[in-house]
Order: sequence, then structure tokens, then C-alpha cells
Amino acid sequence: MKVLVTGGLGAHGAWVVRQLVQEGHTPIVFDASGDTSLIPDLAAKVTVVIADIRDVSSIIRVVKEHQIKVIAHLAAMKSPAAQANPRTGFEINAFGTVNILEAARIMEVQRVVYTSSKWAFLPCLGEYGHPTYKKVDETYSTDPAARTSVYAAAKVASEHMGNTYSEQYKFDFVALRFASTFGPSARRSKPVFAQMIDNAMS
Repeated sequence: MKVLVTGGLGAHGAWVVRQLVQEGHTPIVFDASGDTSLIPDLAAKVTVVIADIRDVSSIIRVVKEHQIKVIAHLAAMKSPAAQANPRTGFEINAFGTVNILEAARIMEVQRVVYTSSKWAFLPCLGEYGHPTYKKVDETYSTDPAARTSVYAAAKVASEHMGNTYSEQYKFDFVALRFASTFGPSARRSKPVFAQMIDNAMS
């Protein structure tokens, strides 16, 4: 099966692409960077399309050309960059998702899997914070009125739009709320786990 993977050359996307290849699928990677350094061994097994998630016509063209029925949407601008450039951050992280959903509607895609984030939740305070850290489930609030982060606001908006499109146009939509990431590819952005590993190695 051919699967469109947006952001497929990034820290998350590269692992998704690798897993899809291992399972016998054919990833079509849609990414703005063109940097294949995280999947150099897969060059002959994937198709890379260098394009911008803000260009809905490019998404539709790729979906049509490759007869895509499943989209894994991982493309995003990271939180610090989005916060420093709110309009661009929201265009990429929220309107980019709407472009994916619109392409799915027009081309009758069967399923869209969206990588949301723990940032969709409100700050974990009280019994959900230090020192008890009660588990947070999907009923925990994602009230967008409390957002002060461009990244978080875009994730919540994308989840709601995904559910809206899914209900109205009858295709499957699922949002996965990732927590902190770790691993070799995540060292690019230096999240806390990468800093801990680098410090220990030093």
C-alpha cells in the first residue's frame, strides 16, 4: 500500500517511513527540506516529493498521482520557531493540516493519521503535576481559550478540524498525542532526552 507521509524526513517521520518499509508498504514522502540524512539507506524504496504543506494543490497532485488512500500527517514547525513567527507557525501547523484534510476530501482518501502532541492538553497542575503526576487521559481539558502557545493552539485546532472533516465527509481520522521524543534522529532539535544522553556521553 502507498502511504503519503508528510514531514517524512524529520525526527518522527523518518521512523514512520522506516516502519512502513519494513511492513512492506511504499511511503511517498512529502517534505519541505529534502534532507534525506535520516533515511539514507531507503533511497531506493521511497519516493521523496519536496514541497510545502501550505500548497494544497501540490498535496492534491501527489495524492492523485500516487493514488493515495492513507495519509500520515507529521509535518510541522517546531514550537520555538512557531512561537517566534506566530503567523507562519499557525499557517504551517494548523492551515497545513486543513490542506491535508481538504485534499483527503477531494481525493476520497480513506484515512488520515495526525501527529498531535501532549501540548494539546492544558498545563498539568494539581494532582496531575508534581509530585503525584496522576495519569492524564483523553478527558483532560484541551480548552483552546487557555492557550498561550502557537504550537499548542495549532495542535488543538488541527484535532478539532480533523474530527469535523471526518464527521462531515466520512473518512477516518485519528490524532496521536505524542509526549517527549527521544532517539538518534531527535538529537537534531535537542529535546531534554537528547541533552541528557549527550551530557552522559560527555
